[in-house]
Amino acid sequence: MKEKILVIDHEKDNRTILEAVLKKEGYQVRTALDGKKAMDLIKSEPFDLVIMDIRAPGINRPEAISQIKELDDSIKVIVLTGYATIENAVKSLRDNGASDFLTKPLENTNELINTVRRALQKHAVNQEKRSLFKRLKEITEELHSILKRLSGYDSK
Repeated sequence: MKEKILVIDHEKDNRTILEAVLKKEGYQVRTALDGKKAMDLIKSEPFDLVIMDIRAPGINRPEAISQIKELDDSIKVIVLTGYATIENAVKSLRDNGASDFLTKPLENTNELINTVRRALQKHAVNQEKRSLFKRLKEITEELHSILKRLSGYDSK
């Protein structure tokens, strides 16, 4: 199954372009005009990646990534903005948990595709780690159960 991406942008042209580029790469893409619709989609469908314009209606930048992560902490987020500053990039990446930061207008679709691929690779690695930790926990619990049963036997 191909990865699923949600694009949140208040500018229809940007949503359309991002959707077309990402679909051409084989990704499943959903779009949202504002924060409310985006949150409703995230609550109802699983996504691997969110690409969000930090100026979209209903999105309060510092809280938006946290809200997305509260709904599903495995989702990777790429922040997209026409107001690029080092402060915004650092805040989005370090403080808010974004995976990456892109500036609008996106003049180079290769940069977008490479950024998306990196974020999705991180997502896949995190999913695999979660799966392995879950399996390790199950095995550990099973071993504890076996040891508990064995400790009750008489060793004569």
